[in-house]
Amino acid sequence: MLNRLNEINIIESYSGSYYFNNNENPKTESYNSTKYRVNDGSLRVVITFKKNQKPKSFQLAEINGVSALFYGELYNFAELIDKLNWNNGYKKDVSFSHLCCLLYQKYGFYFAKYINGMFSIVLRDQKKDVFLVIVDRFGLARPIYYKMSGKLNFSTHLKLLLEKREIDHDIDKDSLALFLKYSYIPSPKTIIKGVEKLSPGEMVICKRDKCKVKRYIDFQTKPAKMSEEEAVHKYTTLLAESISSKLVTYNGQKVGILLSGGLDSSANVALAANLDKCKFETFGIGFTDPGIDERPYAKIVANHFGVPFNDYVFDGSEIEDLPKIIWY
Repeated sequence: MLNRLNEINIIESYSGSYYFNNNENPKTESYNSTKYRVNDGSLRVVITFKKNQKPKSFQLAEINGVSALFYGELYNFAELIDKLNWNNGYKKDVSFSHLCCLLYQKYGFYFAKYINGMFSIVLRDQKKDVFLVIVDRFGLARPIYYKMSGKLNFSTHLKLLLEKREIDHDIDKDSLALFLKYSYIPSPKTIIKGVEKLSPGEMVICKRDKCKVKRYIDFQTKPAKMSEEEAVHKYTTLLAESISSKLVTYNGQKVGILLSGGLDSSANVALAANLDKCKFETFGIGFTDPGIDERPYAKIVANHFGVPFNDYVFDGSEIEDLPKIIWY
C-alpha cells in the first residue's frame, strides 16, 4: 500500500532556469544551507526550505526519466492513487512530487487537471526533452513569474527572478497604470517589463528550443435542472466536502479558520464543527473603532460551536512594518 509523505509547507520558494542550449554554462552561484540545488544539464532549480523543515535528503522526485517538483497543497491524494491503480512495482512512500510523475506518465501534458489543490509544478521529461511549469486552476498558490529569452527563467517570487543578472528591472508603465486603476496587475502582465506571470489553469510547455503557454483546463458550466431545495443541498454538500478535504490534508497539524461572523466564514466553521475528530481554532481581525469591528459577531459563532477564538486588533502601528510586508 502506498503511504503519503507529509510534505505540506516544507518548501518556501523556488526559482530556476531551463536552458534550450545544454552547452550553456553560467557562472557557479553560491547558496546558504537552507537552499538546495538541482542541476541535470538543461534544468537548474534552486529550492528554499522553510526554517527547520528541510528533509535530510531532498531531491526532485524521479520515476523512469520523469522528474517533478510539487509546491503547495494537494487535497485528493487518495482519489489520485485510485485513478492510477498503482498497487505494486513501486514500494517507496509517495510524495506529491512522485505523484506528479505518475500522473504525467499516464495522462500526459494535461495531468494537472486531475489535481485538486493549490500548487505549482515543475516537471522534466528527459527522454522526450520536455519541460513544464504549471499553476493550479484557481491560481491559489504563489504565482509563477517567467521570462523567455534564449532560456526560460522562472520563479515563485518576482524578487528571486530579479536576482538574475540578465533580467532588467525596468518598470512596465502600462502595468503601473493597471495597478493604479484596479489595485492589482492582471495576468500575464507584471510590474517589470518583459516579465510575465501565468494565469490560473495555465502552463508553460518547453520542447527542445521552443516554449509556449497553454491552458490545461477550462471551466464549463451547464444549466442545472434542479429545484431550489436540491440546489441548496448540492451546494452544502460540495462546500462540506471541500472543507473536509482540507482538514484531512492537515490531519495532525494545527488548523485555523478565519472568522468574521459573516455568512461565508460562519458557514465554514459550522460545517467544520460537524466533522469527526477534526480540531481547529478560529481567528479574527479587530479594529479600535467599534463601528467597523466585527469581533463580537465572530465570538458569538465561535462560542456557539465550541471552538477557540483568537483575535488581533489593528491600531495603526502596523504601518511601520509595511516595507517588510511588501517584501515578503
